[in-house]
Amino acid sequence: MDNTSNLGDLRITGPVSVEQQTAPLPAIKPYCILLLGLTGTGKSNFNDGLTIKQFIEVLSGGADLKISGNSLESVTQNITLYRLVNVEFSAFSRPIFLIDCPGFCDNKTSEFKLITMIQEWMHNVAIQGILPEARTISTILYFHRITDKRLSSTQRETLRLIGSLVGDPYHNQTRLAIVTTMWDTLWRPTQIEEAEIRFTQLKESIKQFLGPIADQALRFHNTQNSALHIINDADTMCLPPGVLAIVQRSLRESPLRTFSNQNLRNAPFADQLLKLLQDRISRLEQSIRILDDDIQQLEQDGESDPSSRDELRGMKSNAEEALRTVASEHASLVAVLQREPVTRPSIARRFLNYMQNNLPSGSQS
Repeated sequence: MDNTSNLGDLRITGPVSVEQQTAPLPAIKPYCILLLGLTGTGKSNFNDGLTIKQFIEVLSGGADLKISGNSLESVTQNITLYRLVNVEFSAFSRPIFLIDCPGFCDNKTSEFKLITMIQEWMHNVAIQGILPEARTISTILYFHRITDKRLSSTQRETLRLIGSLVGDPYHNQTRLAIVTTMWDTLWRPTQIEEAEIRFTQLKESIKQFLGPIADQALRFHNTQNSALHIINDADTMCLPPGVLAIVQRSLRESPLRTFSNQNLRNAPFADQLLKLLQDRISRLEQSIRILDDDIQQLEQDGESDPSSRDELRGMKSNAEEALRTVASEHASLVAVLQREPVTRPSIARRFLNYMQNNLPSGSQS
């Protein structure tokens, strides 16, 4: 069993486990952690999705939560909330919850859809009167493989987007931590030595997107104790110096919270979401063209096995459906960005309008 001592601000009250949260969140300051990573189509990116599932399952102490799998279909397509059992932050006895959601570069969920999904979840929590909306996400954990030799263009775009969503974690409410994974797969001394070099290089590379928080990147060793230390360390790493600065930070909302719905037009991440949608449309259109060519080639070659053509046609149909979905999302975002902001009259003007509309005509002479 892992040693769960020296966990700082975490209090362990019994055997640690995880269970899915279906009831409303408690009203007393729940501490919610959003888990983010890449999903993608490749095997390596898919492993990032599994790492997040492993992070949740290893916290469960071996309980089968049925959230990991060996196929792309097992990756989360909706937001799922989990409660960390018998673990809380000592201050105010704050219960801890994990928010699992689709990853970036997911086949079925665009970045625009993912962000709006998270914002809608935050809004719905507030509508239910469970807790103030600005408090619904306390920390974001972004998972990154230490086995990657360099940052890919996709990872760079993702880090840039996350930086725009959080803003300055020393200045705004939502904390941010980079969690490096796959350390438990390294066993040869040369592998570990190379990983240590990459770890140093990674922190330097991430600085251009996330600032000094990159220097405090964490390590996940695929153990329960490691996961608990990450939760504790992520909470304390973004503390600004001084009590007054901490109080002021608690009043400043992150861009993810501030710029939703019609306010999205002013978001620092709006243009990037638009570009990501446009890139996704281009990739889907290219895939459809390639599949069309492959289908025509099979027909010209007189391929007698219909299963090959049926498979390609099924892939084309899925790509066309995905294209329609993304095109619709693109149109929705463009409409928001182009919509003229509604200027609300001042309080004085509204008062005068009220008086003019409600006073008897004779009294206005």
